Amino acid sequence: MMKQMQTLGLSMSLILFWQANADSINNLNFAGNVKVSQENYQSINVNGDLDAERITNSGMSNISGKAQFRQSKLQDLSIDGKATLENSQVNGEINIAGALKVSNSQLSGKLLHCSGNLTSNNSSYASPLNINGTLDSTHDNFAQTVNTSGSITLNQSIFHQGLSSSGYKLKLSNSQIQGDITDNAKIWILTPQIFLDNTQVNGNIVFTKMTGELILANGAKVSGTIKNAKIVRYGS
Repeated sequence: MMKQMQTLGLSMSLILFWQANADSINNLNFAGNVKVSQENYQSINVNGDLDAERITNSGMSNISGKAQFRQSKLQDLSIDGKATLENSQVNGEINIAGALKVSNSQLSGKLLHCSGNLTSNNSSYASPLNINGTLDSTHDNFAQTVNTSGSITLNQSIFHQGLSSSGYKLKLSNSQIQGDITDNAKIWILTPQIFLDNTQVNGNIVFTKMTGELILANGAKVSGTIKNAKIVRYGS
């Protein structure tokens, strides 16, 4: 029992030493899973999973593992794994090698690149987006162009410029697109489809690889030219 207590005491001392050292130099460097809160950093390097709440980082956040940020303010962000941003702000470039989930956040850097699916809710994006996966967006605001390799599902979202996708199905509901929609899908056994439900597109819609199907429902409108598409209308 005495030996176990000594071991526990040593472990606690090491943890306290690490925390004090991290605070004093404003850099977080850690190998293994770590949880931090209410800290200010100049850089973050974690080889493992990171769970962070109410932190700020003025430099690069580099995580080789899963990462979760809540109520945090970050600069550049690079994550080799799944990532979650909740009630957070990122002002620099974002690179995610995995899926990304964003809610109630503001992303305003130069570029967001995600090599997995992006699920977003009630967030704003000032930078262009390149998504090597699907986009599922609800009540979001996109200031720059959005490119995806997978399908897109929107509800109550606004795009101030155009979007393009190689996914075979785009479903846009109660949304506004202030630019062109370009569908680059080429799947021989499936017909590319864009479904607009009560959505306004102030630009062109173009299927570039093969003839697609454009469904206009519940007052959906396209102010520009529709190219290489069969048009189907239904609803009021």
